[in-house]
Amino acid sequence: MKVNHCNIDGKKISYLDRGEGKPVVLVHCSSACYREWLPLIKSLPKQFRVLAPDLWGYGKSESCNFGDAFNEHIDVKTVSAMLDLCDEPAHLIGHSYGGALAIEAARLNPSRVETLTLIEPSCFQLLQKTPGCQNEWNLILDVAKKMVSAVDGQNYREAMDVYMSFFMGDEEWAITPETTKEKLSASIAKVAGEFSSIEFRPMGLDDYRDIQVPVTMIQGSKTRCTAKKVIELLNGVIHCNQVIEIPDAGHMSPMTHARQVVDIVVNSLNTEFAVAA
Repeated sequence: MKVNHCNIDGKKISYLDRGEGKPVVLVHCSSACYREWLPLIKSLPKQFRVLAPDLWGYGKSESCNFGDAFNEHIDVKTVSAMLDLCDEPAHLIGHSYGGALAIEAARLNPSRVETLTLIEPSCFQLLQKTPGCQNEWNLILDVAKKMVSAVDGQNYREAMDVYMSFFMGDEEWAITPETTKEKLSASIAKVAGEFSSIEFRPMGLDDYRDIQVPVTMIQGSKTRCTAKKVIELLNGVIHCNQVIEIPDAGHMSPMTHARQVVDIVVNSLNTEFAVAA
């Protein structure tokens, strides 16, 4: 698949631009790249155009090195740039960190988004800002502190172990091939930056109340309580939404339960496309 390039605040960003028709923008999770979405991309009908960036620090985009000043706005601007490339409002889909970026881009660009699909968005700052969520927030803060401590000590593999064990589960991460673990650990500088910035995000629940487009939120039945709580909070303030749960799935459902995720998304897009037609 051919990739194109753009410049976002001095960073070289790669992105896939495939097909013609109704635009679909796909935003991957931490430690991934646009290839996370290959099962979905290959399943989309021909009437859709796919725009899928490699976020800064991942895939074929410019690397994020230790010592680089982390700025989440670069990633938000990347998603907004994909929307700017579209001739009409796009279907915007994001997973985990990509979901947090997608909902922020939708908030900032309301006229450029037709529908929003969020797969366990890591809007964990909502746990910090909402009464009654202290236990869930403490879990996230503990992971962030352990990651940063390990990175500061140059224990990069340990930092990735902390992160992936939390999101994948100890057993799944333990059986992950060693070559994959080493490859993922190479991106830990960016991951640590993303995770440690959560407590400084200013957006609260009130910032998302004005999202008026149809929103689909997807969660796994076996995912962490932190991710489920975020979806519960968003579900309470966003109108025109639905929450779909995938049985036996955890946080990494686009990889572990790709078929179910594809079916949900394609059905949603086809329904919207049929209504629009």
